[in-house]
Amino acid sequence: MFEQCLAIADDDSGDVTIVTDGKGNAVERVDHENIQRSRLRVDTRKWMAAKLAPKKYGDRVMHEQQFLHAHATPATLIVCQYPEGETLRPMVVGSTL
Repeated sequence: MFEQCLAIADDDSGDVTIVTDGKGNAVERVDHENIQRSRLRVDTRKWMAAKLAPKKYGDRVMHEQQFLHAHATPATLIVCQYPEGETLRPMVVGSTL
């Protein structure tokens, strides 16, 4: 499949066509449809590879963890998000008041 994608990407045989303008001069025109079709062919093969072997060719999802404090205590600070326009208010959980 890698060889097919490389061959499609390297093939530029239909990217430019030669047409004649109103004066009879030969003019090169870029064939955007051919270029987009080649891109679609490569993307389809990449999608198929990701479905057939997701561990090797699938999208990697990276999980990022963020901590408020390096040292956690029983009284952990939680920030609650309220509807738009209201401010964020901290709330202490696990403490005796």
